[in-house]
Amino acid sequence: LRAAVEWSYGLLSEEEQRLFVRLALLPGGFTSESVAAVLLDGSPADALDALERLLEKNIVRVSAVKSGPQPRFFMLAVLRALAEERLMLDGELAGLCLRRARYFADLAAQVRAGLTGKEQGAWLDRLAAEENNLRATLAWSLRADADDEAVKLAVDLILDALTEYWVRRARLGEGLAWHQLALTLRDRLPVATQSRLLQRLSWYETLLGRYETASRHSERAIDLARLDGSADNLSTSLQIAGLVAGHQGDYGRAGRYFQETIALETAAGKGEMVHNLAVAYNNLGIVLKHQGNYGQAIAMHQQTLTFRRAQGDLMRLASTLRELGDLMTLTGQLDEAQRFFAESLTIRRDLDDRRGVWLVLSGVGRLMLARGCWSDCARLCGAILDAGQQIGLTMPPEERRVLEGDIRQLRQQLGEAEFATAWTAGQQLGLDQAAGEVQIWLDSPFAQDQTA
Repeated sequence: LRAAVEWSYGLLSEEEQRLFVRLALLPGGFTSESVAAVLLDGSPADALDALERLLEKNIVRVSAVKSGPQPRFFMLAVLRALAEERLMLDGELAGLCLRRARYFADLAAQVRAGLTGKEQGAWLDRLAAEENNLRATLAWSLRADADDEAVKLAVDLILDALTEYWVRRARLGEGLAWHQLALTLRDRLPVATQSRLLQRLSWYETLLGRYETASRHSERAIDLARLDGSADNLSTSLQIAGLVAGHQGDYGRAGRYFQETIALETAAGKGEMVHNLAVAYNNLGIVLKHQGNYGQAIAMHQQTLTFRRAQGDLMRLASTLRELGDLMTLTGQLDEAQRFFAESLTIRRDLDDRRGVWLVLSGVGRLMLARGCWSDCARLCGAILDAGQQIGLTMPPEERRVLEGDIRQLRQQLGEAEFATAWTAGQQLGLDQAAGEVQIWLDSPFAQDQTA
């Protein structure tokens, strides 16, 4: 097989051989745009001509992965292995790697803008298509001996796009590892960038249940933000610290962080609703819910809901809808709760936001319990806990205690045998199937569970 690959390589022109070797820099596949920007000096049209010539010679193939209107190509592993060997002999390798980092940092800047608009799903899918290319870029750019521009580009790539992507696609372990690696180079980064990396690292640690280190890192992020003097950076640092405190059940401290954020953002925006202010309102609404102030919490979320609908910020709209579903359940407005959860789950599934789907399902479990759908609820609880373990998601301690109380109630209502049957069936579902079943349940007029 190796001899056949070498023979095919020998039939290529010198120009085609050079492109074939350099395509190893894009192990996750490539388009004419990325090839033109990273590997060639011509236009995307020139790159497409070159790729079509390699396609005719079976060096590249058309990929089924979609990343926009352009066709996407890839190389078989056996061909890429030869290309990687020869790439090490390319005298322009360092410059090509830097061009790759610039290209993907530019893409990240576009994604950052897109992740607050109506095309969030398309941008997340774009990152998914480039996942292996992004990993290769980060691995090269975050080496201890990488030059300062490469390090900066990698950190921009993480902060502008990948932090959000890894959370939404439930890649928390991977995201945590890259943030930790970037912070090993903190002495080469501006204070503001160090603060932003610590914010995100703390967020990941919180979602993974590592509250002690999350709290320490969030406090350090605040200190650096105050030192830097950026109000926007300080606002985000306070938000993250509030989330850490909230997950730990310290709602008084969390509320104080969010109130300070609201004061900062209100002053900066002269009273107008802006993105960071909406985030703070949403977070404060969660705190108020846990403190039993349901009316105030609903008012906070209603303000956020109006803003996020107007902005078309689907991911965060789904978060607000989920919280309103929870509050409607707690206040006995079950039909309203069902509508809010249904819309939230639809958005989360459309965006392939796996963590978001999991969060909505946990809220729907409480609605099922309030509806008296004991068997459905037990089945869903089994699915929720199993899916959380599978994709590495952790419930905050307070929510875990609530769930454990719900489970005790279900056992009493169903009896051990029926509860065990429903629970085991839920564990077999997986997140996607569970979400599909729940979507049908939410979208249907309420019908009492047969076992209720």
